Amino acid sequence: MLDLVPLIACFIASLVFLKSDQERHWSILRLFLAFTVLTELFALYIGHWLRHSNLYVYNTYMLVEGLAMPTLLYFMNPIRKRSWLPYGSLLALWLLGYSLFYAWYIWKKGLSDPADPLIDKLCFFILFYAVAYYVGLLLSNYRPDLLRQAHFWWVNGVLFFYFGNTVLNVLSKYLNMEMWPGMSARHFLFILLNILLYGLWTLSFYLRYRQCRRAIS
Repeated sequence: MLDLVPLIACFIASLVFLKSDQERHWSILRLFLAFTVLTELFALYIGHWLRHSNLYVYNTYMLVEGLAMPTLLYFMNPIRKRSWLPYGSLLALWLLGYSLFYAWYIWKKGLSDPADPLIDKLCFFILFYAVAYYVGLLLSNYRPDLLRQAHFWWVNGVLFFYFGNTVLNVLSKYLNMEMWPGMSARHFLFILLNILLYGLWTLSFYLRYRQCRRAIS
């Protein structure tokens, strides 16, 4: 249940700071956060209150996450249309490939089995795509103050979260020890990753809000 606190706080921040934003990808991000909140609440209800497996809830969510996150990464990239790196082609190939692999995997395994191969492939591509974002910025003539750019902090949050999630998956068998009743080391570290992700996203929403206010004035 602690996992929900940073997520809900971030969603509220998006409603406050992005309510007047006219850019389409920021609006899509608000919808994605709303869907994530609803998914987590439904999974909590199924798992905690009904005491049933909620894997099918998260496996269904994996399709939305696998399509939405790379798309948002693409639109957060300010040089996506003037870089020699083929950001658009990579995204199109990923969306097609991931959709086909997801359909095949669910057809073979169903929605009630752990979807570790889906998670691994999603983490790998997002890390690759996020690194391509940084490489493109370094090799371009785009030279704003990155510390004041909303997209920079949003991508940072994504990179840290998915890299950390990959490390946790690799070391999962070493992190299952119980730190205190009901809380394993892996779960505790995952909560910290959530705080980092949604904290940096909240910062990016605030910076986006200030940027829009400066543009208006």
